[in-house]
Amino acid sequence: MNQHKQSTDTELINLISDRHNELRQKVEYLTAQQLPEIHFSSSEWYLITIIQYGSPSLAELTRIINLTRQAIHKAVKQLQQKAVVQIEAVPNNKKEKRVTLTPIGITYYEQYIANKEQLITHIGKVIGTSELAKLQDLLQQDWQLQSFDTE
Repeated sequence: MNQHKQSTDTELINLISDRHNELRQKVEYLTAQQLPEIHFSSSEWYLITIIQYGSPSLAELTRIINLTRQAIHKAVKQLQQKAVVQIEAVPNNKKEKRVTLTPIGITYYEQYIANKEQLITHIGKVIGTSELAKLQDLLQQDWQLQSFDTE
């Protein structure tokens, strides 16, 4: 297989990655324009969306995001300083803490999600709603990556 053929074959992974980056940047830009009083990094937005879906503990965040406990704690502290999250004790567990969004954090999250929804609607208008549905179905399929082995 020649060099050009190899780069063409692997282009799919780059396309998915590039498109993901482009979409995330667009949503974050739109949200920043609407909420100029606060700035969040991509990592902070990701953390906010994870927190919104269930008030996880710090240990759960560590497992979900696959970062060290120290990195998660630092990121949560930064969000706490921005008044976006609050850290609460877990009932019957003195060591563990849960992270929840504050009312202003929920407001920011809802604006971010609204922008995601508007972008998805725009994409549907551009590529067609049936193509958008196909794309979503393909991305949601189990690609069995856990069983992939290069040996």
